[in-house]
Amino acid sequence: VKTTIVKNNSFDFKIKKESFDRYNRGGMFYIFVLRFSENKKAVSLYIIFPTNLIEHYYKNGMITLSKQEYNVKFRVSGTRVLLAGGGKEADITDTNLNQFDLIKP
Repeated sequence: VKTTIVKNNSFDFKIKKESFDRYNRGGMFYIFVLRFSENKKAVSLYIIFPTNLIEHYYKNGMITLSKQEYNVKFRVSGTRVLLAGGGKEADITDTNLNQFDLIKP
């Protein structure tokens, strides 16, 4: 589980490459928790990413690697959550937002 602080509707996460490589096996998932305040209410969104999806977005340039850390950035736009990186954006709302069923065996 990874958490971070919101800045301008963006959430920047870091994953150490060494840890990712060590645990990158089938069945491994990262849960990114996006916490922010909306209309004075606390909101928590959960992004479920299997490791193969992190690799996919890394190969496509949307997740970057610097200083031995993968950089994963999400942006909230209205009711949508976007993966943002490499000058591109992908709407992951319907496929990865609060999709805990992805974790079930």
